[in-house]
Formats: sequence, C-alpha cells, structure tokens
Amino acid sequence: MTLIRAYAAGADAEAVAGLVGEIWRRPVPTQDILEQHRTAPAGRIAVYLVAESGGVVAYGNAIREPANPDGLFQVDVVVTAARRRHGIGSQLLARVEQFAVEHGATRLGGVVPSVAEDAGTAFAIRHGYAIVRRAYHSYLSVADVDARLLDQPDPPGVLVTTLAALGDDEPARRMLWDVHERTVPDMPGSRTAVRRPYAEFEQAVLSRRSFRADGAFLAFADGEAVGLAIVSSQPEVGTMNHDFTGVLPRWRGRGVASALKRAAIRYARDLGVATLRAGNDAENAPMLAINARYGYQRRGGHVRIEKVLTARS
Repeated sequence: MTLIRAYAAGADAEAVAGLVGEIWRRPVPTQDILEQHRTAPAGRIAVYLVAESGGVVAYGNAIREPANPDGLFQVDVVVTAARRRHGIGSQLLARVEQFAVEHGATRLGGVVPSVAEDAGTAFAIRHGYAIVRRAYHSYLSVADVDARLLDQPDPPGVLVTTLAALGDDEPARRMLWDVHERTVPDMPGSRTAVRRPYAEFEQAVLSRRSFRADGAFLAFADGEAVGLAIVSSQPEVGTMNHDFTGVLPRWRGRGVASALKRAAIRYARDLGVATLRAGNDAENAPMLAINARYGYQRRGGHVRIEKVLTARS
C-alpha cells in the first residue's frame, strides 16, 4: 500500500535528497534540500508531498515564488526507479496540480534532466505538458585551462573585484543585489518577472551555505557596478557551480562577461577545485560562446516543460 502524505523536513530530507540525486545522477546533499525550505521567501505558495511504501519512494511539489510571473507554478515529481509505472507519479502529479489550480495557477512549469528525458518527457506529455526550452550543462576541468586565456587583460576601464574585497558589508551586498535583479529578467528562460526586495535576495542567495563572499564578483566601470558573477561551493561533490552571470544591457558585448568568467575560473583554480559547472539556456548564445572559448564541455542538460491550464484543467 502506498501512502501520500505531507513532506516532513526533518524526517524526509535525506530520502528526498536521494530521490533527486537519482533522477539527476549526481550526489545531492541533504543540506541542500533542507536549505530550500529554510531560505523560502515569505510570499512563497507551496505544497510538498511524499509517497511512502516501505520508505519514501516518491516526492512532489508545486511552488510559486513571489517573483514569478502571475499564475506560474513550478511543479516537480520524482519517483524511484523501482516504483515507476505503478501510478505513483500520476497520483502525486494530480495532487500537486490540484493545489496549484486552487491557488490561482494558469501555467505549470517543470524541469526534466536529459539523463531521464525519454521517460520523463513521455510521462509529462501524457499529462498535457510540452517541451518549451532546452538548457545545456557544461563542465570545465580547471587544471586544463590555458593560462594565457586567464591572463588576458580586462576591457579598458573595467575593474573586477569581489564582495569580500569590498568588505562584504550591506552597501556592497546591495550593489550585488541591484545588478542581479536588474539583469536576471533578461536571462533566456528566466522566470523572474519582478524585482525582489533586498531582504528576499539576502535570504535566498546570500544566506545559502554555498555562498562565499570571495566567490561573488562585481565588475565596475565609470564608478558603477555593471556586471556580476556568483560561483558557489559544493564541497560534498568537489565542484563549484556558476550560479549566475549578468551584465547591464549597455555594457554587453564589451568583454565584461568574459572578464567575470576569467575571475571565476582563476578563483576556482586558486582554491584547487577540479571542476566548474555551468547551466545555460540553449538560446543564451553569448554565454555558450564564452564557455566554449575557455574549454567548457557540454555533458547533458535538461528540458523545460510547460502546461497551459484551461478552465477545465
């Protein structure tokens, strides 16, 4: 017998981390699952469910963040391989979709990793979803980067520094927040429609255990912060992740993003990190070109799926 019940963070986080790691085929620390709840913004609307049958065998959620476009909920369902094709995923999906509809959803979005794409997208399509975007995951062997590439000069008048070097105080953090919130809506595939308050950014980004002030870079030109890059530490898996790179519109195409990329790679190299990971929308041609220039290799990725709800959905 399978029981669907509310997720309990303290009791279920480790099992859910295992399920998520299974579907993405990489280790997912339990702390990351706990942190997703700890850093939730005050206005988040969400339901979290697990399916239990001799242990937790599936997990599902529906989430709407305050910064999302009106009516959009993110939906996720993962089922352990041994219990797929038993109807558990369909039951969970129906439950979380119902919650979303009851709370004003007009669109449902999800992500399917490429390693599970055949089965995952087939399941989604059977339930009314369609593929709307694709993203690539790229990996860099830090030790293999040509040092001459990293020694290239930054554009004239551009200075790249770190949040740590700026003192990691509130004024410096607010500069990071300002550039982030001004650039993230322009990212291809972005689901951020409004500027988040500083307190929400602080909770969701700056308070994460993987955030490091010396891994948060700001590019300055003419005395103004015009770009940023954030790389996070993932010590359990021995990698660092490019969380975000953004440049203000009038400074794009002038080498600022490349300068930020070089700073991030040098930072990882100096720490002895073996691998840097990046995820980029397939339509983000400028960043994909920068990654290719520095030797990032594409290995897998994910697809974004979406379901537009009708009055009877």
